[in-house]
Amino acid sequence: MIGAEAPPTNALWERLQPRKIPEVWDKLYTVKTMSDTDIVDALEAVRAGNDDVDIVSDLELYLVDMLLAEGLTAVGARLMNLEGMTITLVDAPQDAPTMTFRTDHPDNALTIMIYQVDDLASASIHPDDAEVPAPEYPAGHQWFYATWERLIDAHTTDADDLEEPERTVYLIAAFEADLMNGGVGQFLSNVGGAQADETIKALRSVGATKTAASLKKAVSLRRKNESWDDLWERASRELEKLDDKLMADDEYLAMLTAEHFHED
Repeated sequence: MIGAEAPPTNALWERLQPRKIPEVWDKLYTVKTMSDTDIVDALEAVRAGNDDVDIVSDLELYLVDMLLAEGLTAVGARLMNLEGMTITLVDAPQDAPTMTFRTDHPDNALTIMIYQVDDLASASIHPDDAEVPAPEYPAGHQWFYATWERLIDAHTTDADDLEEPERTVYLIAAFEADLMNGGVGQFLSNVGGAQADETIKALRSVGATKTAASLKKAVSLRRKNESWDDLWERASRELEKLDDKLMADDEYLAMLTAEHFHED
């Protein structure tokens, strides 16, 4: 069970560490701040059959926002410690990053499902008797993220130790994770110039030319003998503009990679 005082310590929860909300997220979405009373009121409205889609979408977006900002444990603790409504964790598989909660109502109970793999997260709220279709992703998308997840589980830290296609998946997925977590500045601060150059080559090889060009532009902003951390601090505005461009270009890196390796 999730608890504010004693969160679980299994491998799944240890892997899903709290993450910083990227500034690009704030620019793309307006997240409505919700108090405990707001959350309970929204859940009660859904139970009562209110079909206002904004009620559900505001709450789901708030939960995803908190999931990315504070981590899975915080989301569970917040839900399970709401005043005025009892919510219980009913399922947390060891082999899947999905948590299912249920409101404690004899009739018209609600199910709340939370999903997170690295910086991909979702939340859904629905009545118990509603049929909720599972997310449908192309085969190539599933292959890309399954490969990335396997590399994470293997504690991979160096692309040079990998053969293709794992090497390209590792480079591109690591870039994407940092981009969604803190932007291109965070990526460069974390990996430095050597892996950045290899990532640019990997992006070009799969046809993600716009993304490769933006990353190359970010690398070019570094001054001679300047550290990548100092670059991130000095050129934050320029890097944020590149974050915006990367989000606007929206190249489907997973599918481009899968198609390149004929895994689509």
